[in-house]
Amino acid sequence: MTQSEWAGLGDMVRWRLYREYVAEQQGTYAYVSAFALSMAMRRGLVLKHDAVYSNINSSRLRGTVEAFLNALDRLSAVTTFTHTAAYEWDVAWELTWRRVQFHSQGLFGWGNDEYDVDCDAVQLFTALSAVSSASNSLTSSTFFTRGYAFWGLPSLHRLTHQARGMEVDGNYWLPSLSTDDDEFTHDDPSLFAEIREIGGPLAFMQRTESLTRQLVAWERSFSRLTSLTCRVDTGWLERSDGRLIAATGLCNGLQYATGVEELRLVFRPDAITDEPPWYIHPDGLDQLPSPDKAGLTESEQISQRIFGAMLPICAHLRSLHLSLETSASDLLGLFTRLSSLRHLELYYVILLPGNGHWETILEGAAEQLHLERVGLRSLVDFNGTQSRCILHPDTPAFKTEGGNGNLYKEYEEAIVHFVLRRSDSLPHLTSEEYLRFAQGS
Repeated sequence: MTQSEWAGLGDMVRWRLYREYVAEQQGTYAYVSAFALSMAMRRGLVLKHDAVYSNINSSRLRGTVEAFLNALDRLSAVTTFTHTAAYEWDVAWELTWRRVQFHSQGLFGWGNDEYDVDCDAVQLFTALSAVSSASNSLTSSTFFTRGYAFWGLPSLHRLTHQARGMEVDGNYWLPSLSTDDDEFTHDDPSLFAEIREIGGPLAFMQRTESLTRQLVAWERSFSRLTSLTCRVDTGWLERSDGRLIAATGLCNGLQYATGVEELRLVFRPDAITDEPPWYIHPDGLDQLPSPDKAGLTESEQISQRIFGAMLPICAHLRSLHLSLETSASDLLGLFTRLSSLRHLELYYVILLPGNGHWETILEGAAEQLHLERVGLRSLVDFNGTQSRCILHPDTPAFKTEGGNGNLYKEYEEAIVHFVLRRSDSLPHLTSEEYLRFAQGS
């Protein structure tokens, strides 16, 4: 529809179109939610005597879900599971409806992204648990999550609670997580409301047992994998302990991946791709803020948990890609276990303040590892509260008119060659120092 055609429509026509659009969108959301919930029921994530089950009254929908999951069970030749979050890439359909075109920012501002994320997480977990429990040859799994998803029993409780469409005072219930283990809060009014809605304490405990069985079975299925790519986008974790909740849930499964040979682990905001995240800047541009004491302590705990879960699964690891916040001690401790590693990639890795510098890490890698390939990109450390970013192609020092841009590849190769033991000395890591040395000044 052209702008002039739209301008020629009367207010009555526009409102009629709007009401029809809203009705279709609500129908779509209702179907997606019902599909996700029906799958969850089929897998035992939601009990069939739950009061909300009566809302799923479409025999065609239940038949579709049953056929889909039965098909998964019959895919005995499956070796690879690959998941792509539809809400990240398939957005073009939302920009037009019939012949009406929407302004993308306006659509985003009034859209329902969080709904899409949770629906995707319900379907992802259902598909993962179905495929991993079937009699097949699954050895490779690739998936992406945003927010709490199904990382740990409290998160899975929240997710299936949310899939049931129940909201209490605008807040979905998520139990707290202590530093040692999952711990349910007992004074949360939304928890009591859910217990009443689901049919009482016994029904709630049955649901908890069902969720626990599903979650543990999926976590243990990591032992079947030789290749694992897991991207956890932490940008939507709003609670103060949100990243710790997700990391703990991740580690519960990661510890079982004892046969993995190829591991790609991304645990940060903007985790969907390997493109530079918005918060990492080249030297000479905006500084990465140093976290406060509480944030630093949590980040250190997260690093210790993730690397603690990785230590027992290193025996067969030949390829490793990491993108997260960590410490020199955690990385160097991991290097001592990676005798089989031949390919290492460190992309957008941040050494937390007071937790070492990249000179120590790269020297340790050269000394302890026997690598054939290395990829290094945008590595950050701190000198006090001042951040430093090395190996970033867009560093201003390499973008001057003096031809320094040609030196970036040499700078990168010099560092890589040192890690691969093809040279004896580590070059200067700071871009300005490297250029002064390279130009003989």
